[in-house]
Amino acid sequence: MINTVAATIEEQSATSREIAGNVTQAAQGIQSVTENASQRSSVADEISKDIAHVNQATKKMSSSSAQMDKQLSDLSRMSEQLYETVNHFQF
Repeated sequence: MINTVAATIEEQSATSREIAGNVTQAAQGIQSVTENASQRSSVADEISKDIAHVNQATKKMSSSSAQMDKQLSDLSRMSEQLYETVNHFQF
């Protein structure tokens, strides 16, 4: 009977070790998934920041383009005035 109890305890111990090993593997898998999710989150944050920078640069370019358009319009108007002034002095 002692041998049977000892065998049962040994079998239970082996099963417990196997369960512990499986739990450890599962925990490592969860940790790996968590690390991957964290890395992807960091990458997503960087992409978001890059998009914000591009958006900001686009707004600046748009503003500069509008200013340039106004300046070109003013230059064209001044050119027309100069042309009229020069033609006025020609006989």
